[in-house]
Amino acid sequence: MRFGKLVCFLLVMGNMWGKFVIDEPGAQNQAPVSRPVFGGGARGVSLDMLGSVNTFDALGRAVFGGKIFLYENGGFGLRFQVGIFDVVDIGISEGIENLIGVGNPQFFIPGAYVKLQIIKNLSGFSWAVGFDTFGYGRRTLFKRENGTEDMLYGFYSVAGWKFQGWGSQDYLLFGVRFPLLPAEMRALEALSLMGGISIHLGPYFFVSGTLEHLYFSEKYQNRFLPSLIAGFVPSENFELQVLFQYLTEEKAFHRSLSLGYKARF
Repeated sequence: MRFGKLVCFLLVMGNMWGKFVIDEPGAQNQAPVSRPVFGGGARGVSLDMLGSVNTFDALGRAVFGGKIFLYENGGFGLRFQVGIFDVVDIGISEGIENLIGVGNPQFFIPGAYVKLQIIKNLSGFSWAVGFDTFGYGRRTLFKRENGTEDMLYGFYSVAGWKFQGWGSQDYLLFGVRFPLLPAEMRALEALSLMGGISIHLGPYFFVSGTLEHLYFSEKYQNRFLPSLIAGFVPSENFELQVLFQYLTEEKAFHRSLSLGYKARF
């Protein structure tokens, strides 16, 4: 019920905000640019995520997208999202631990996904807030004393700038996360920081670095997760990201894979 009220509230706010969203001066007077469904390169294509870190860009009105995440220990993540207004996305996400390999799969209750873009390209600066999972894998699970586990879900706020890179637009962003679920993590000491930067190497390829789970409390410092990302975006519709996430206690990189697709309807 609380999620339903949250989604309904953001839908109403998004419809109103779409008329008043802070945008770059003169943007309303610019003629729309017609782009092919399958472009010859990814010049100017927006990314809604760098690895498992949300960016400030929304999908846009009448655009749907899906992502598949493959991560350590046979994990499988799935997300579906829809842009219902220019500045509002809604969707659902799910993670399954140990889906591939030996042992029994571990399923979790699917969570809501919401993004509201508040500032859109104001002299290059943008800001968005939303609700989402805090990523996939062991670092994003809450383990209770009785052995049961849950995925972390909560609110986030992310802001930053786009700048022109070598072949396409790149991101410099920073943000904060506050967990809402499970209830045991709903405390100020569970507030964490995140950030990321991307650099394109031509119109198709980019590299990125992200930092996640930067907690102020020593209680959660073992969750710190730096990542290196190699991305390939051959068109507006497809994206591939390979994540090399460094686990400090193991002193080793874990490899993850993200596959994304989006299109208009």
